[in-house]
Amino acid sequence: MKFELKKIFSPSVFLMSRFRYPQKFLIISILFAIPIALGAYFFVTKINEEIKTIHFEQNGLKYITPTQKLLKDVQQHRGLTSIYLGGNTAIAQSLTSKGDEVEQDFLELERVDAEVGSLLRIKSEPSRIRDMKNEWNEIEQAFDKGTLTLETSFRTHTNLRQNIIFFMDDIADKSDLGLERHLDTSYLIEIFINRIPVISESMAQLRVSGLMLPAGKSLSSGEKQIFISLSNTANSYLQKTNRQMNAVFQENPALQSDLETVLNEMTEATETLLQTIDEKIIQADVNTIEQDAFYVSTTHFIDKVFDFYTKAVPVLDRHLKEHVDELERQRNILFFAVGISLFLVIYLFIGFYLGVKMTIDNLRNATGRMLKGDNEDGVSLNTMDEFGEIANAFNIIINALIVSNSNLKDNLAKKEAMEKVFNEQKEKLKNNS
Repeated sequence: MKFELKKIFSPSVFLMSRFRYPQKFLIISILFAIPIALGAYFFVTKINEEIKTIHFEQNGLKYITPTQKLLKDVQQHRGLTSIYLGGNTAIAQSLTSKGDEVEQDFLELERVDAEVGSLLRIKSEPSRIRDMKNEWNEIEQAFDKGTLTLETSFRTHTNLRQNIIFFMDDIADKSDLGLERHLDTSYLIEIFINRIPVISESMAQLRVSGLMLPAGKSLSSGEKQIFISLSNTANSYLQKTNRQMNAVFQENPALQSDLETVLNEMTEATETLLQTIDEKIIQADVNTIEQDAFYVSTTHFIDKVFDFYTKAVPVLDRHLKEHVDELERQRNILFFAVGISLFLVIYLFIGFYLGVKMTIDNLRNATGRMLKGDNEDGVSLNTMDEFGEIANAFNIIINALIVSNSNLKDNLAKKEAMEKVFNEQKEKLKNNS
């Protein structure tokens, strides 16, 4: 077995025996460092990419927030316009104020685009914002000219609303919001992008459709079917939202305390509106809606839907920041561990090399003492490794040499004594003769 091991490792023995210790350790260190360095590089690269993605998502949220506000105000403007064109001119001031809010929403969207658009590598969005603003200006101009009717108002407002939704979807794609890997944040983002806009738009269309109905009108089954379809859509997306939020709460219980109350308020508001539509329109023989009260109550309910978004976005942003902090902590731990390991490797290598040098110096000094005839001390090494075995073997040789030298001296002394006796006897014989 030993012979086989020697045969297997003979190439490495042959190679390593050609180098001095610094060279040996340099070769071994490089062979160890290459895979460690590659692993650390890929790990840090992955962390940096994920951090970059989260920063993209945070900037995407900054972009989508004023877009959600624009969506909400356009929907409310559509409802107020329907009331005004239906004959209630008393809300003219409210309609004007809401129009001013839409203008401010566009200004805010342009400001955010200038702030984070370049960070998201978005180059076509300023033109799309201008296109949406042009649509809005056409609605305002048609209203000022008196050419806007209930039907055209509904259609043009709805087209603008649809383009706002498309705009939000594009922002979500370009800011990687749809690529979030964590279930809790992924579901929240999906709710912001795909659930709330549908719920709010279905409720807003229920509002404007109800406002467009003349008081006391008897609805046909086809007209009722429109309300049934919008109600079913809002209810379906509300149920999906609640299921996803329950999954979010299970995945991250800390979010439940922040979002459960506002989720319940949104759910209750939506269900109340759908119940009102069912009782006063779908199940009623004639329309019993009072326009002003209906607009105020439905707007309150729809605002609760947007309140969920408004209150949930800071929570999501904080949660994304926590992800970044955790990733940065992992990266810092890796840097610290690699730094400590590198320091210990260098420190221990220097210690080992100095230990080897001290052993060689002790052996050299012991050899010098042997040559001078001082063989009493031997070699003393404060080590427990293989060099200790070398020192023990060296001391055995020294002891054997000491014994051999002592025997040689005794033999020489005996020989000299015998020669002396022999010479004395020889001298006596010579004198006697």
